[in-house]
Amino acid sequence: MTKTKRERSADMDIRNRMEQVVSKENVLTEEPMKQHTTFQAGGSARLFVMPRNEVETAQLVRICREESVDWFILGRGSNLLVSDKGYDGVVIWLQKYLNQCHTDGTEISAQAGVMLPAVAREAQRCGLSGLEFASGIPGTVGGALTMNAGAYGGDMSQVVKEAVVLTEDGALRRMAREELMLSYRH
Repeated sequence: MTKTKRERSADMDIRNRMEQVVSKENVLTEEPMKQHTTFQAGGSARLFVMPRNEVETAQLVRICREESVDWFILGRGSNLLVSDKGYDGVVIWLQKYLNQCHTDGTEISAQAGVMLPAVAREAQRCGLSGLEFASGIPGTVGGALTMNAGAYGGDMSQVVKEAVVLTEDGALRRMAREELMLSYRH
C-alpha cells in the first residue's frame, strides 16, 4: 500500500520526535521483524525504536499515544508471530539496551530486556535459590513478568518482590508483588 504525502509527512514527524528522545541511530524505518522473533518470520515494522533506559521508553509510549500510533513493547520475540504484512505501528525493542541485571545481597535487580535464563544463572552464581524454573524459559524478564511465566512448579509471582511498571499512558510506577495481581499465566 502506497502512503499519501500527508501520511509520509506524519511518519517523519513521529520519527523526528522519537529521534529527539533516543537519538537518530536508534530509530529504524521498515525494520524486518523476522530478525527479532524466534520464529524468524514476519514483515517489517513501520518504526523500530531502541530506548536506552526506562525514562526514554516511557517518553516513546507517550509520543505514540499523543500521535495515535499503535505501539508494541518487544523483548526477545519468543512466542510472537508477526504478519507477513508487517506491523503498521511502533515497535519499542528493549533487549538492546535494557538488558542488565545485578545482585545486591540476596536480591537481583533485572531490566525488562534481560534474558530470563541469564537471571537464573546470576542467581545460581550467587548461591540464591528460587529461579531454577526460569533456566529454560526462552524469553526476557519483562515478558516473563507480564505473563507470569513459570515451569516445574515455580513462576514469577514466587520470586518477584516489586517491579517498575510502564503504564498504558506512559507513566512509570513502582508496584509491589501484591499490586501486580499475578496469577497462573497472567
